[in-house]
Amino acid sequence: MTAKAAAQVVYDAAVTDELINKPDSVLTLTCFSDAAGVSAKNGGAIFSGDFTTQLQTIMPVTGGGSYNCTAIGTLEDEILNHGVDTGAPFATFNDLMSGKAPSGGGSDFTAGWKAASTASINGTQGVFQNLNTAVNALPKPTTFDFSQDKSSCDVLKTAGIVQSCP
Repeated sequence: MTAKAAAQVVYDAAVTDELINKPDSVLTLTCFSDAAGVSAKNGGAIFSGDFTTQLQTIMPVTGGGSYNCTAIGTLEDEILNHGVDTGAPFATFNDLMSGKAPSGGGSDFTAGWKAASTASINGTQGVFQNLNTAVNALPKPTTFDFSQDKSSCDVLKTAGIVQSCP
């Protein structure tokens, strides 16, 4: 069921946003600004001279003459020392159906949940309302009266699985 998968993805993304404090750019994790600073200074010495000043008009440049990247280690230390952040509550299927965020959610979790509940999907309502509509549109299952059945074969016959019993 696509609607349930979409709602589950929204929940999982909200949990991830709440649990993992990651920078806005993956370039931060590689300390790109440090590497650019080293390249501008040392690479420039090979060619026409240090171009750190010119590069700073395009992007922030740090590092100067050395490259000391600790971003990945800092992120790993944060996870190791602080563990998993609180603020990512468990969402039940009823929460997904109603679109009401479970209590105890942190700000990142709540923001992700709210964005999904108001986002338009193919010109229709939000993710959770879409799930609710899809579930309510499912055909109701047939119920059988097995009260008169005396054997497992009778149950199968009543359910329409077999035509007759031996």
